Amino acid sequence: VEHPVTEMVTGVDLVAWQLKVAAGQPMPLLQAQIKLQGHAFEARIYAEDPLQDFQPSTGTINHLRQPPTDQHIRIDTGVLESDAISPFYDPMIAKLIVWAEDRTQALAKLDLALQQYHLQGIATNIDFLRRLATLDDFAQAKLHTGIIEQHQELLLSPSPQDQHQVLAMAGLVLAQTPQQQFSQLTAMRLNQTQQITFNVNYLGEDHRLCIDPTTAGTVTQDQVLLQTPQQQVKAGYYRHGDCVTLFTHNGRAEVSLLSPSVDDYSISNEADSGSICAPMNGSLIACMVSAGQVVAAGDALMLVEAMKMEHTITAPTDGTVDEIYFNVGDLVSADVQLLHLQPINVEEQ
Repeated sequence: VEHPVTEMVTGVDLVAWQLKVAAGQPMPLLQAQIKLQGHAFEARIYAEDPLQDFQPSTGTINHLRQPPTDQHIRIDTGVLESDAISPFYDPMIAKLIVWAEDRTQALAKLDLALQQYHLQGIATNIDFLRRLATLDDFAQAKLHTGIIEQHQELLLSPSPQDQHQVLAMAGLVLAQTPQQQFSQLTAMRLNQTQQITFNVNYLGEDHRLCIDPTTAGTVTQDQVLLQTPQQQVKAGYYRHGDCVTLFTHNGRAEVSLLSPSVDDYSISNEADSGSICAPMNGSLIACMVSAGQVVAAGDALMLVEAMKMEHTITAPTDGTVDEIYFNVGDLVSADVQLLHLQPINVEEQ
């Protein structure tokens, strides 16, 4: 079992014991003298994206707020805000360990601690861990190797947020900087209401937000409070450029401010141009094709390795490899173009 879990339920510092024994001292206690008490869980927080088949995530930790610790909540970590998560090491960010009198209380404490663990800049498995900790089968210890596959619809889906609340809170945060390039300050007339409107994207859909004095809420340094007719809703937040990350009761949500539509055209045009890009930072360890080679949809093109995991890049469509921009052994950044694939139209075949 993981040593922090053992230490929580026994009250024994195993690392201190190892040092004492290595120094020639006797074991402090015999096995029969060690008593078990309560229940403990350890959650490993990883730099990985459960929604993308647990693909490793690299980048810089822009924002990090951890739950408060005490004798029953422990965090083992060596990662700080502004640290870079590279593709060369294990993806583990931290171990979060909790203790309570019984399994039910320990799981509830684990869920709350995970809810209070706010991290932005890379994808993590925090929301996945919360869902697993609150899964009935897990709570009842009905455990088996296929539990994730069995409950994948629940475990591997975007956080079930209240869209109206998320958009309203994101609007409150964005409204703190009305000079923003892509917002519009309207109704600037005497005796009339001042409004700030935004075009944003949430979960792939575009929305138009309007924030005015009737939008009840307050924004502090890293928290936003929304007052609805029924309740007060509080969330942590972090703004990075034109993206607002909210840490709600249900998990993490990201809302992005939209730039003018001409940018959307450029992005859409690029997506259809045959660019095959790296899914993550890593090392190109294999290239299975050469320039001029004809490939079919699904054929393996390249192999990228990051954090001890290999990711096969496949052809999205039938086509001809036009150009290859990297060599085996090169380091590649996420989203950089690796090769160009000229699609083959059905009429040409």
